[in-house]
Amino acid sequence: MRTLYLLILLSLFACNATPANKGIRSPSVISQIVEKSKQYKSSIDTTLSRNEGSVQLFAKVTGQDTLVLVEDGEWPDDTEYSINMMRDTSGNIIRISSTPVSQTGDWNVECIHYFNQQGNTVVYEKRAGAFVLPNDGLAFETITDYFDTDFIAIKRNYDLLDKNDNPLDRKTYAFTYNNIDTVAYSNLAQFLKAFRVNQ
Repeated sequence: MRTLYLLILLSLFACNATPANKGIRSPSVISQIVEKSKQYKSSIDTTLSRNEGSVQLFAKVTGQDTLVLVEDGEWPDDTEYSINMMRDTSGNIIRISSTPVSQTGDWNVECIHYFNQQGNTVVYEKRAGAFVLPNDGLAFETITDYFDTDFIAIKRNYDLLDKNDNPLDRKTYAFTYNNIDTVAYSNLAQFLKAFRVNQ
């Protein structure tokens, strides 16, 4: 009887135990995920550059709760953000970029989410440019984050360059993003909710 009791306790413990390596992946598996995501991102960007994708433009307007569909290049007054939404041939949203409007015109920020077929974020990229160098020189910052299926960041690429692609000192010239939504949303639903997008 005592043996049976011990076996029951051990089986209960085994069922409730959390594997020690849960969420931990080998470097080779991480490399495979990142490489696959890079190829996926590249194919989307290539399609977009060729104007082959289905793209919709929206404007986030001051004082309005929902986004405004932009047609024929007619942007509403008081636009805070432009939202560029790309779909694949099946109608799935696979890429969304959000760009705040710069009132001064001396900086630009674009935050881009890449979604897989399940609507999960696999790549998030932040691109920025600003006149932060001496003599009105432009600097360009690009931060690319790669995520696994649990939205755990597994790799980050960072570049801070001048207009001639020369590396810049991060401590001196790294950008700040005050009052700009640069959140990496874990999935499409979260993004749409945050920006009040009606599909």
